[in-house]
Amino acid sequence: MRKFILALPFMFVGAQASAACSSAEDMQAKAMEMMTVVQQLAQKNPTAAQEWSQKTMKAAQDMADSGIKPDDFDKACKFYDDLIADAKKGL
Repeated sequence: MRKFILALPFMFVGAQASAACSSAEDMQAKAMEMMTVVQQLAQKNPTAAQEWSQKTMKAAQDMADSGIKPDDFDKACKFYDDLIADAKKGL
């Protein structure tokens, strides 16, 4: 399950532009930031990391159910930002 959660950031790595993400490199940077924060969270507070993982899986499913397209960069950037902020709360 943890590997699946860590793979979530790469769902939208091919995305390119939005107000928060102006290139594919920006999206990759967000993915890497999220992975770093989640790894720190898992080391510091495994229980919070597990709870975060469950919320993240639900959020990813909700996004998929809402019909988000891989090229919807605004939603992808917001998704990253929300997940990063939520993970940082647990640190």
